Amino acid sequence: MPGAAPAATPIARVRLRDDATVPALGFGTWHMGEDPARAAHEAAVVGAALDAGMTLIDTAEMYGDGGSEEVVGRALAGRPRDDVFVVSKVYPHNAGARSAAAACEASLRRLGLDHLDLYLLHWRGRIPIAETVRAFSGLVRDGLVRRWGVSNFDVGDMEDLFAVRGGDGRGQCVGAGDPGAGLAQVAHGGVPPVVARVARVIVGDVADHHDTRVHHVAECFRRTRR
Repeated sequence: MPGAAPAATPIARVRLRDDATVPALGFGTWHMGEDPARAAHEAAVVGAALDAGMTLIDTAEMYGDGGSEEVVGRALAGRPRDDVFVVSKVYPHNAGARSAAAACEASLRRLGLDHLDLYLLHWRGRIPIAETVRAFSGLVRDGLVRRWGVSNFDVGDMEDLFAVRGGDGRGQCVGAGDPGAGLAQVAHGGVPPVVARVARVIVGDVADHHDTRVHHVAECFRRTRR
């Protein structure tokens, strides 16, 4: 029919370890919430993404120093909670036994929500992984988050995580990430074994050659493709 809008193509979905399914493609909000004068426009953009079927929204307490979460909260206001899968990320220095709950509750206040669908450690910091795993498990137990995961972990980081009690990817733990997410998903069995082997060899060789870490290589690659 002339002038008719094309039908939207359904977004493929990924099944998590707890059998929940999420869209394979989400909407990121990095750099949103940095300028209060743009907050209304940015919330409208997030709302338009939701209306277009982008029902996985990714944010972080780091983005705009919490401003991004406020923008997302503004866009979510009045929408059915179960229609959106909300992901946020915590600073490494806030991922401790006491600090994780406070950081998560602050994110929830900014988002206007009573729980997160997925809470990620934004990148690895100085707080021991075991302590973060215990803290995140407590957040699940207390109903503040449905499941937790990690972001920007390379293969070595994932192996350290798996070596910790409760960090083996069972239950509410899922693999996730920003740059380097593919490798986190590799470690959690999210891609075919042959792809995992190729990714580890190629990216690992580049990292070794430049005396850096895998997620730094992934970040540089992402930046060059802008």
